[in-house]
Amino acid sequence: MNYSKALWVIISGTNTNASEDVVSHELKRAHDQLQNGLNHFKDPNKECEAKFKTQVSDSVFKFTVRLKRFLGLDINQAWDFMCNYLLYEFRGAEEGLQEFIGSETRTTVLLSDIWLFYRSERLFLLKCINVLLTFHNDKGHPYQLDKLMNLDYPTADTHGTLMSDQFQNLWVMAVLREELELVQNLLLYVDSCELQLKSFLKLFKIILHHNFGHYHLFGVLLNESHADIIQKIGNMEVLLVLRAFEILGTSGKLWDESLYVKLEEVILQLGSQSEHGPINMTWMLVNFCGPNGEELFDSYRRFGGLALKADCFVYLEQVLRHKMFKESAKFSNIAFKTVYEMLYIITSKFDQERLDVIDGIYNVTAAVLMQADNIAEFFEKPHDQGLYVLFQGAAQHFPEYFTVFSRIVECLSACGPKYIRVLMEYLSCLPAFSEVLEPRVLTTNMLENPPGEWHLTTAHQPMKHVPFIIQSGTKGIFNEEDPSSIVWKCRFNFFYAVHHEMLLLISQVQAAVGSSTLNNVISSLKCLTNLLNSKCKITDEMIGPLETVFVLADRFCQLSNPPSVLLASCLDCMMALLAFFPEEVCTRISKLQFLPGLYYYNPTLMECIRAEHINLFMLGTLVVTQERSYGTYPLLKSYLKFIHKLMKPGSEVEDLNSSSAVIDEDAVQSRVRLVLPGVVFMLRDVFPNYMFWRYVDEGDREIIALNCMQMIHQLLSLDFSKESSADASHPICILYRACLYSLLFLDAGAALLRIVGSGDHYIQALMEQQVSWAAGRGLTFIRVVQLALSVLNRLMILKDSVKEEQNPCPLEQSIYTQPSQKHGLKIVLVVANYIYHCFNPNLPPLAMKLLRRFAVDMPKALMSCMGMKPDVVRHTFIARLNSELEGPALKVALLELVTSCIEHQPALADTFLNVHHPAESKRMFQKKQKKDDTQGGCLIFACSVLSSIEEDPDLVTGPLYQAVMNLIHALWIGQKEFVLNFLRSRSDFWNGFCAPLFQSPSCNVQGFSQVFDIISLELFWYDEKVDPKLEVNLRRFFNEGNYLQEWSKFIAESLSQKGQLIEAASEEKYSQVISLLNAWKNFLTVAMKHLPFEFASRHKYFLANDAREALIQEMEDMGNMKPIVLLAELCLILTTKWGRHSIKYEKNTLVQLHKILYHLSLSYDAFHIRAKEAILALALRLVHRLCPEIQEDSIIADCLMQASCQIVGIEIYNLPCIPSLDDRIHHEELKKQKQKHEEMKDEKGEEKVPRGHMTSVLSLCLMQKLLNMLAWCKGWQDNFRKCKVVNKVLAAAGHILQMPKEFNFAVTLMNVLLVLSQTEFAEIMIHSGVMQHLWMQLLPPAVPGESTEQVNSTTRSKYWPELNWPQVYKPALEMLTILLQSKKHLFLDEMITFIGIHEEHVTACVMDVRHSLDKWSLDLAVTALTLIRELSQFKDMWRLAHEKSMFAVVKAVMVCLSSCVSYLIHPRLLKIMVEKPPIASTQHLKAMVMEDPDISPHLINIQNRLLDIVCLCMATLMPYTPSVVSLLTDFRECEVEWEPLVKITFTEPALSFSRPSPTLSQEVLPSLTFGSLIAFANICTSALGKTSRTPSPGVGRYVTCPLTGSVAVASGLSALWMSTMDMYRITTGLELSLSLIASQGIMHLMDHRLCQWEKQLIKREIGAEMAFFLEYVKRNLRSIRDGTESSRSFTGEGSSWNQFLGSAAATALSKRSYRFRISEQDWQSVKGSGKSQEPPKELNSTKEGKNVNVEASSDPAVDPKSVHSDHNVKNQPHSESSRGYMSHLKLQ
Repeated sequence: MNYSKALWVIISGTNTNASEDVVSHELKRAHDQLQNGLNHFKDPNKECEAKFKTQVSDSVFKFTVRLKRFLGLDINQAWDFMCNYLLYEFRGAEEGLQEFIGSETRTTVLLSDIWLFYRSERLFLLKCINVLLTFHNDKGHPYQLDKLMNLDYPTADTHGTLMSDQFQNLWVMAVLREELELVQNLLLYVDSCELQLKSFLKLFKIILHHNFGHYHLFGVLLNESHADIIQKIGNMEVLLVLRAFEILGTSGKLWDESLYVKLEEVILQLGSQSEHGPINMTWMLVNFCGPNGEELFDSYRRFGGLALKADCFVYLEQVLRHKMFKESAKFSNIAFKTVYEMLYIITSKFDQERLDVIDGIYNVTAAVLMQADNIAEFFEKPHDQGLYVLFQGAAQHFPEYFTVFSRIVECLSACGPKYIRVLMEYLSCLPAFSEVLEPRVLTTNMLENPPGEWHLTTAHQPMKHVPFIIQSGTKGIFNEEDPSSIVWKCRFNFFYAVHHEMLLLISQVQAAVGSSTLNNVISSLKCLTNLLNSKCKITDEMIGPLETVFVLADRFCQLSNPPSVLLASCLDCMMALLAFFPEEVCTRISKLQFLPGLYYYNPTLMECIRAEHINLFMLGTLVVTQERSYGTYPLLKSYLKFIHKLMKPGSEVEDLNSSSAVIDEDAVQSRVRLVLPGVVFMLRDVFPNYMFWRYVDEGDREIIALNCMQMIHQLLSLDFSKESSADASHPICILYRACLYSLLFLDAGAALLRIVGSGDHYIQALMEQQVSWAAGRGLTFIRVVQLALSVLNRLMILKDSVKEEQNPCPLEQSIYTQPSQKHGLKIVLVVANYIYHCFNPNLPPLAMKLLRRFAVDMPKALMSCMGMKPDVVRHTFIARLNSELEGPALKVALLELVTSCIEHQPALADTFLNVHHPAESKRMFQKKQKKDDTQGGCLIFACSVLSSIEEDPDLVTGPLYQAVMNLIHALWIGQKEFVLNFLRSRSDFWNGFCAPLFQSPSCNVQGFSQVFDIISLELFWYDEKVDPKLEVNLRRFFNEGNYLQEWSKFIAESLSQKGQLIEAASEEKYSQVISLLNAWKNFLTVAMKHLPFEFASRHKYFLANDAREALIQEMEDMGNMKPIVLLAELCLILTTKWGRHSIKYEKNTLVQLHKILYHLSLSYDAFHIRAKEAILALALRLVHRLCPEIQEDSIIADCLMQASCQIVGIEIYNLPCIPSLDDRIHHEELKKQKQKHEEMKDEKGEEKVPRGHMTSVLSLCLMQKLLNMLAWCKGWQDNFRKCKVVNKVLAAAGHILQMPKEFNFAVTLMNVLLVLSQTEFAEIMIHSGVMQHLWMQLLPPAVPGESTEQVNSTTRSKYWPELNWPQVYKPALEMLTILLQSKKHLFLDEMITFIGIHEEHVTACVMDVRHSLDKWSLDLAVTALTLIRELSQFKDMWRLAHEKSMFAVVKAVMVCLSSCVSYLIHPRLLKIMVEKPPIASTQHLKAMVMEDPDISPHLINIQNRLLDIVCLCMATLMPYTPSVVSLLTDFRECEVEWEPLVKITFTEPALSFSRPSPTLSQEVLPSLTFGSLIAFANICTSALGKTSRTPSPGVGRYVTCPLTGSVAVASGLSALWMSTMDMYRITTGLELSLSLIASQGIMHLMDHRLCQWEKQLIKREIGAEMAFFLEYVKRNLRSIRDGTESSRSFTGEGSSWNQFLGSAAATALSKRSYRFRISEQDWQSVKGSGKSQEPPKELNSTKEGKNVNVEASSDPAVDPKSVHSDHNVKNQPHSESSRGYMSHLKLQ
C-alpha cells in the first residue's frame, strides 16, 4: 500500500525538489492503486483472514482483526495501513507503541488515529487522481460514484464497538467528501479526456439516481451540518452533465440514434426540480446547434419552457456565486466557461426582445463576468454577439432596472487598466434612458407620431438635482408589458444615475430607507471602487458621485444603527480614492468621526497601549452591535484593508495580501490620526477576540486574521533596534513598540499563540473541507500560520528591547510550559510537529527557524518542552535530512537548528549528533543497537554533502553547503572533541572538506571562510601533529599547482568588486567577502607558525604583495573600513614575520609604501582607529626594511616625510584638552550615575570601547625613524619646515605631559624632540619657546589622592618613579644636554632656569642610585650627570643666576660619588642589593657577605654602569677644584677662596641603606672623603695591574648595616671582581681620581686655616695609600724600559685616553644608550681566568684607631657660604680627557 499523502506531495508540485525521474518512478509504483481509485480498497475476506493468521502472532492478529473490522477493509490492507501509519504518522517511540497496545484506553486512541489516517489516505488518493486524471481509459471509473452512493452506514454490529455516533458522523462526512472529489475528478475527466456517449449515459443515470447528492442509503445519518457539502455535490454534478452535453454535442458523438433515444428518454423524465432546469436548457440548446437544429426547433422549445419554469438562470446564478466557485481552480473555470457558452448560444439563437423577459438572465450574465477570462473575451469579441448583446439589453432598461445593469458594470469594472478605457467610453454614452413616466408628463409633454413612437414636445428633467435633461423631440418607446415604462433614445451618462441614487438615499435617511435604493447605492459604490482600482480617468460626471460618498457616510454615521454594508462600500470607495487624492481623502475621513480617531495629536506609548484618548466612533459600535450579531463583517474587513493601505500607500490593492512591501514611515506620520488608532483597535479589540466571534461564512475568520497578521508582521519588520534610528515620539516608533508590548504582555500575544498552536492536524482538517486545494480557506489559514511563525520569531528577537526586567514575559511563560501541563498550548511541540506539514513547502522551514529561536532564547531544556523522546526526535528530523524528496529550505533550517543547539541546547544537540564516548555508548545501549540507529546522526548527511562536492562543484554556492559548514564550524568552535574525532575518523571527511580549496573560487560562498577558520584551528591545536589526511591536502594546496596564488588573487579581486555587489543590493554577499578576508588573515597567521612545512620564498612574496596591492586599492576607494583594517593587519603580520622575504622588488615596494602613506594622510580622520594603527605600524616596518632605498630616492623620501608630518599634525590637532577642576567634578558625577548602566552592559558581554590608542605614538615613531634615517640627506627640509612640525611637537608636548592617560604619547614626543635637537632644527626649538612649553610641564604629575595644597616638588619627586616619569625625564635631559653642547650661551639662560625649577628632581636623579640600582635609575643618573657636567662648564654664570641650585646639585654629585665607590668596594653587598635573594636570618646574611660573589652578566653591567657614574661625578667636580698645575706654579692660587670638596677622612666608605628622604636636609648623607677617592684609585690601579691585592682602607673591620640592624663584614675584592672591570672606564677613573686627590690634597695643605697635625695626617695617609699606585707605575716603567710591554700604554691595555680626544665620541653624543654586553662564552672565559689567579691579598695601611664612622657624620660635604668665585677660575685648565670621556659615556 503506497503512502498517498507523500505521493500527492510529489505529484502536486508542492515539493519542487522532486525530479521528473523521481515523479515517474513513484507513479509507476502507485499505478495500480491510482488506476483502481477507491475500488482499490477491498471488503473483508475470510480466506485472507485465515491466511494472515498463520503469518503473525496471536496478539498482533487480534489487534489487526479489530482494526480491519473498524476500517471495514480486507485484513491485509488493514495491516498495510497500520504499517504506513506507524512509519509515517506515528509520533512516538517504540516503547510508546508498546504502551499503546498494552492498555485498552490507549488502544482505542491508537485505533481511532489509524481510522482517521485511513480516511485521509482515501481523500489524498482522490486528490492524486484529481491531479493526474489517469482514469480516462478506465471504463469502470464512473462506477466508483455508484459504489459510494450505495454504501450502507457503519454500525457497532458491523464495525465493532468503536463505531460510536461520533465516528458515524465522521464517516458520513468522509464519504461525502469522497463523493465530491469523485464528481470533481469526473468533471475534469470529461473536460480533458475523450468522452463516450455510452459511458456518459450510465453516469447520467447514476447521477439521477443519486438525485444530485440528495439520495444516500445512510440518509438517516444526514443533518443540517451536511447540507453545504450536499449542495456542492449537486452543483458539481449539474455542471458535469452540462459540460458533458456541450462536449458530446460539439464532437458529434451525441447523435448516435440508439443511444440518443435512450438519453432523451432519460431527459424526458426530468421534472421541475431546480437542478433539472439547466439540464433541460442545455439539452434544448445542444439540439438547436445539432445537424437538424432548425427542423427540431419547435419540438425542443418545450425543454426551454421547462427550464424557465424551474428558474434555470436563477439556479445557475446561485451556483456560480457559491463560495466554492470563487476559488481559482480548474473546475471553477470549467463552470464559468460552460455557463458562458450557454449564454453565448442563447444570444445567437434568440432575439433581444425575447431575452428581456427571461427571469434572471441578466443576473447570471453578471455572475459569469466575475471570471477574468470571460471579461477579456467579452471585450475582445465583436460587440454584436455574445454577452455584449445582453449587456446592451440591460443598458436599454437603465436606470429603471438599476441593479440589473449595475451588477454587470460592477463585474466589468474589475477588468483592469487594459479594458477600462473602452468601458468608460460606453458608460459615459449609454444609448438609452429608461424611466417610469408620471401621468402629467404623458399628457402634457409628449406627442405620438407615428403610432407606437412618442416624441417629447418640451425638455424633460427626469432626475432632480442631476444636470441631465432630455431634449424636446427625443423619441421614446413604451414597454409593452409595462405601459408606464418608456425608453428614451438619447445619450445618457451612467454616473448621473449613480449620483441620483445616492442623493435619493440621502433624502431617505430621516425616513425609512428603501431596500431597493440601498441595494442600488451599494452596487454603485462597488462600481466606483472597481473603476478607481482599475486606474480609470476621473471624469467631470464622476466628481459628483465621489463627493457624495463622503456626504453619504457622514449622514449615515449620525444614525444609531446604519447598515454596515453601506458604510463598508463607502470606505472601499474612499480607499480607492487614496491613489488619486491621498491627503484630501485622509483629511475628510478624519472629520467624519466615522473611523477610530485621536482626541489629540501626540499620544505617548503607554497611552496607546491603554487606548487612552482614542475614540472608536461609529465603527467600533457597528462591529460590536451589528456585525458580531449577524456574523458578517464587511465593515471590519474593509477597515482593516483601509488601515493596511494607509500604511503602504504605494501598493496596489492586490498587493495588500502580501507582506513584502515596506511600510511608508512618512505616510504613517502624515496620517497618524487614522493609522495609530486603527492599529491600537486591531491590537486590543480585534486580534485578541476574533476567534471567538460568530461567523456566517467561516472564511471571514481567516480573512480577518490574515489582515491583522499582515499589519503586525510589517510593523515588526521595521528596524528600531538602535536608539538613534528613530525618535521615541515618532508615530511609527510608537506603533512599533505598542505592537511589541501588546504581543508580549497583553491578550494579543495569547491570540498569536493560539494561531501558532493550531497545529498541522487542524490545517489538514481545513484543507480536507475544501473542494480545491489550490485556493480556499485552508490555504488562507496556512498563510496566517506562516505570518504567525514569522512574527513569533521576530518577537523572540526583539523582546529584550521592551522588557524592563529579566523575568519571562507572559508570552514566554506560555511558550515554555511543559507538555504535561494541563490547559497548555504546547507551543514547542506543535511547532516541532509542523515538520509533517505537506500543503505548503515554506511552512516547515519557518517552523524550524522558530524552533531554532526557541533553542537560543529558552532558559530551560528544549527537549523537555517538546515532550518527545530522543529517538523520536532524531528519527523524525534526520529522516527529513536524508530524504531526497525534501526541499533544500527545510534541510537548511534543520541544520541551522542543530547548529544553534550545539551552543545553547547541548542535550538536543547530542540527540541530533548521536556521537558518544565508547564507555557512554555501552551504558546507553545495553541492548543490541538498531541498524538504523548508527552513530553520526546528522553528521552522516553533512559528510555526504561534503563528499559530493568533487562531483558537483556548484554545490558550494547553494545554501545547503553553507548550512553544513555552519554546523561543522560550530562544532570546532565549541570544541566538541568526541564529535570532532568522529568526523576526523571518517575517510571521506577531510577530502570533501578541503575539496573547495582545489576548485575555482566563487564570491557567493560564505563557507570558504569557515574552511580556512577550521584549518587554522586544527593547525593551532595540533601544530605539526595534524591529521595526516589534512596534512596531505595542505601540502597539495601549498606545493602543487597555483592554488595558493589563485586564492590570494581571488580574495584581493573580490574586494574590488564591492561596488558591483552594493549596487546589486548584495550587502550579504559583501559581508561574505569580509568574512573570507578575515579567515584568510587568520589562516596565514597561524600557518606561518604551525604549518608542518615551510612556506616557499615565492609564496612569501606574492602573498605580501597581493595584500599590499589590495590595501592600496581599498584605500583609494575608501568604502568600508573593515577590509582596510584586515588588510593592513595582514600586511603588518606578513612583513614582521618574513622581513626581507616579503619584498622582492624594493623599488616597487617603496612605491607601495608611498601610496599607502599618501592615502592615509589624505583622509586620515576618515580611517578607523585599528586601520590607522595597523597602517602606521606597517609603514614603520617597511621604512626600516627599505632604509637604503629611501635614502637614495630623495623624491620618495620627501613624500614620505611630508605624509608623516601631515599625520603627526592631525594627531596633535586631535589631542584631548586638559579638563578644569569643575569639569573633573562634573565628570565624576556623571561617571557615578552611569556606573550601573555600564555594569549591566558588561554583564551582557558587550565590548567596551578602548579609551586610548597607539596612533599618536606610532605616527611620531614613524617621523622619528625618518628623521634618523634622513639626518644627512637633503631635499626634505623645506617641506618639513613649512609644516611647522617643531612648533606643533613642542606645543603638543607642553599640552600632553600632565595627562597620565597619554603617557606613551608623551614619551614618544620627548624622543622626537630629542632627535630634532640633533638636527639643524635645534635652533628653531630654542626660538619656539622650549622653556615656556616644557619647563613646568616636565614636573611630575600630582600625587594621586592628595589635595592641591599638599602637592609640592618634594612629594612629586618622592612618587615620580611610581609614575614611570623617568621615561619622560631621561630624553628631556638628553635633549637639554645636546642643546647646551651645540648652542652654548644661546641656550644657557634657559638651561639655568630649568635647573632652578627642577632642582629637586635633578638631584633626585643623581642620588637615586643610593637606593635603587635598576636600569632606569642608573641611566637617569648618567643622563643627569652628563647634563650637570656640561652646565658646570658655565659655573660662574650659573652661580650668578641661581647659586642655590648649583650648591644643591654639587652636593648631590658628591653624595652620589661616595655611594657608588662604596658599591664598587663591596661587591658582595652589591650583589645582595641587585639580585635581592631571600634572607632567612642574620647569620645567613653574614655568611652571604663572607662568601665570594658569583658574578653574573647582569652584575657586570651594573658594575660598569657604576664606573660610568663615578667618572662622570669626578669629571663634574673638576671645575669646582683648582688644577694641580695652577696650585704648584702660581702661589696666588692658594689665595683663591676655593672651598674643599673632600673631607679629611681616610676610612673606607661604607654602604648606607637608610630610607630615601624627600629632602636632602632630612637625611643623613655620606660625605666625599679622601678614603673614597683613594679606595677608587687603588681599585683602578689593581684592575690595571692585574693584581689580587685589595687596596681598601679599613678592610676587615666591622661596619654597621642599617638595613638589617646588625653587623656585617665588609668583604675584600676578589681578582674575579677586578678582572671584569672595563679597561677604558678604570683608566679614565684613575686619572680623574688622582687629579681630584692631588688637587684637594694640595688645597688642604695650602689652607692656612688647617692646623699642622691635620696637614701631616694628609701627607702621611696619602703617601701611604698611594704606594700601591707608585709600585704599579714603577713596574710599568721597568717593563717599558725592558721592552716587554712596548705595545701597552701607560694607562693600561688598549688605546690610551688621549686617543679619544679627537674622536667623534668625544665631541658629539651618540643616539643610543651605552650598554655593556657580554656573551655567555666570554663570561665563562673571564670567570675561568679569574679562578686561576691567586686569592686577593689585603693591604691595610690605616690604623684601626683612626677609623671614622662616615654614616654618623652630619656635616655637609660642601658649604655654599665658603665657596667663592675668582676671575681666574674661567681660565683655569681642566681635564680635557675627562671631558672627552664624558661625551663618550653618553647614551648610545
